[in-house]
Amino acid sequence: MVQSVSSMLQAALRSQQEGDLAAAVAAYEQVLELQPNCAEAHDKRGVVLQKMGRLGDALAAFDAVLNLRPDFAGALMDRGVVLHDLGRFDDALASFDAALRYAPDDPITHFNRGNVLRKLARPEQAIEAYATALKLNANFAEAHLNLGEALWELDRLDEALVSLDAALRLKPGLAKAHNNRGLVLKDMGRLNEALAALDAALGLTPDFAEALTNKGVVLQDLGRFDDALAACDAALRIQPKLAKAHHTRANALKGLWRLNDALAACDAALHVQPELVEAHNTRGAVLLYLGRLDEAIATAAMAMNLKPDDALPHSYLLCALNHREQTAREAILSAARQFSAQFDQPTVGDIHPKPRQPGQRLRIGYVSGDFCRHAVADFLEALLAQHDRSRVDVLAYTTNGREDAVTARIQGLVDRWQSIVGLSDERAAQHIRNDGVDVLIDLSGHTAHNRLGVFAQRAAPVQAHYLGFIGSTGLAAMDYWIGDEWLTPDELAPQYSETLWRLPRLCVAYRSPPEAPEPAWRASSDGALWLGSFNNLIKLTPRTVALWSQVLQRLPEAKLLLKTHELADESNRERVLTAFAQQGITRERIELRNRQATSSWLEHMAYYNRLDIALDPVGPWGGATTTCDALWMGVPVVTKLGDCAGSRMSAAMLSALGREEWIAHDDEDYIAKVVMLARAVAGRRAMRLSQRERMRQSPLCDAQDLARALEDAYEAMFERWWVKQDK
Repeated sequence: MVQSVSSMLQAALRSQQEGDLAAAVAAYEQVLELQPNCAEAHDKRGVVLQKMGRLGDALAAFDAVLNLRPDFAGALMDRGVVLHDLGRFDDALASFDAALRYAPDDPITHFNRGNVLRKLARPEQAIEAYATALKLNANFAEAHLNLGEALWELDRLDEALVSLDAALRLKPGLAKAHNNRGLVLKDMGRLNEALAALDAALGLTPDFAEALTNKGVVLQDLGRFDDALAACDAALRIQPKLAKAHHTRANALKGLWRLNDALAACDAALHVQPELVEAHNTRGAVLLYLGRLDEAIATAAMAMNLKPDDALPHSYLLCALNHREQTAREAILSAARQFSAQFDQPTVGDIHPKPRQPGQRLRIGYVSGDFCRHAVADFLEALLAQHDRSRVDVLAYTTNGREDAVTARIQGLVDRWQSIVGLSDERAAQHIRNDGVDVLIDLSGHTAHNRLGVFAQRAAPVQAHYLGFIGSTGLAAMDYWIGDEWLTPDELAPQYSETLWRLPRLCVAYRSPPEAPEPAWRASSDGALWLGSFNNLIKLTPRTVALWSQVLQRLPEAKLLLKTHELADESNRERVLTAFAQQGITRERIELRNRQATSSWLEHMAYYNRLDIALDPVGPWGGATTTCDALWMGVPVVTKLGDCAGSRMSAAMLSALGREEWIAHDDEDYIAKVVMLARAVAGRRAMRLSQRERMRQSPLCDAQDLARALEDAYEAMFERWWVKQDK
């Protein structure tokens, strides 16, 4: 009988090893008919049943083992694995702990214990479990892999990379390790290395849908939107219901300005996974670009409800509210303060280990995701070049892995360049504290790649917002909002939680790009007067459309040229034409161009030669870079002075240029100024040739004077903080 059972067990094991699981189960059951108390047969039968996906039967098999031998460590471990697969994580942990009481040196049990601790959201303990497994078996590749995943989840990216590299030294063909290595490198901002890691994963497993999706994410971050779209489409052919692939596809389509297609891709992701907050966020951004602000606001609110501790939907909400002309400023500030209530952190410990005393050289830190070709960089680059290094030490903290020629120039203009991509807010803030930054400047506000969470940690003694956003950040930890007398007069103070700090001059300086084409305006041969705007379409509020329509009605010879990225989308073009048609302006009088119609920045700037007069949008957010670009190309700009910072920037710039006669104070004044310029053909012709030099000689392009004004402000802010410390 003993020999017969032994032979049957061996036969069952052979079937199991050959992959004939049904035969193996039948063989183990034959053994149990002969010897019902054979714990080994119950255990091996449970293992096979688990592989077959018959988890309930497998659990019963392991329970049968443990009824016979409560100290059977292997069965306790296998039972824990089944409980894990059933989602009974607490019971699984108890089973692994019981197994370790009988076999404390089993690395596989420690490994599985780490897996269930991660499911229980106890990542630190999971890391300890994986570390124990590796002490017992340093060549356990899967433990290195899962340790790397756990470290990645805690934003301990350097350590995660070490663990994943260790896994790959042991098993170079571990595709999942290559994939995870790509994720870590992406979060570190090392995008080209991330792409290579993901390609390595796909070289091993071409149908690895998750790796294809992650490749799409990296390609999107690199600005290679067509390639990103292709990667996502390939992933979805393999796994049609992969929500992350649908969402990544949406972002790629958004990057290509195929906005309605992007919206459909977001909806596809949410159909599969309704609680995917990232897809709600992207959907809100797309709705913003489509001018559907009420829906964008509702989408942001939904995302906030799903994940209250995610700052991104709060920022999307504030962007949408700041663009929506009917939203009261008090309501916007209230929403900003709610952001502060959610994310501001109490200061812990010494925030400045080695404080400088007044009179010593200050250390200034600039934080931005826009150290690249971007509107913010158009103003920042000239400033950085003019900072007086005898007064300030300048550090730049990038929050974006994207780099280009502008990035390279900015890196050469600062004393220290550092990336905080992939660092948690806490670690990034501590990093900045360790650098001894005295005054930390936020250049993003609630726009893309912002790291307001770092400022919420009180990373520096003095913190201020400058340049990147028109509204209040809402953060209690943000001390100042830097503006000037035109941009932020006294009456705007109630719109901000920060203290307004007004510079004694225009608060920005345009880069005055020498590589721009020369003004080459010629009057239209058919006598048409070309009015135009190259601002983002979201700035064309209903009030703007109504006012520009009145201008066009007053000037029958006039036509309107609009040029911006969002006009690549057919529904946006139709929406604009319909809006003007409702005001009595026929389609023949409007020309719409998308930004991609010009293949380079030089061609885009040359397009300003088609304009006779540039029209600044009215409402909550007017022009800034577009205003300066138009002026640099010799185009006169008419603006209307508004009641918030976003509607006053063009006026501040025109005042600095000495062109206050182009600043209107009401709608009728705006129309009159456009008409006056339209009739003054000779004056406009002469001005086109002289305006660039006039700009060069004005505060609008005087970055050196701006640098001195900001340095004075930084020193005064720090002095004010220092005095408070003595009290």
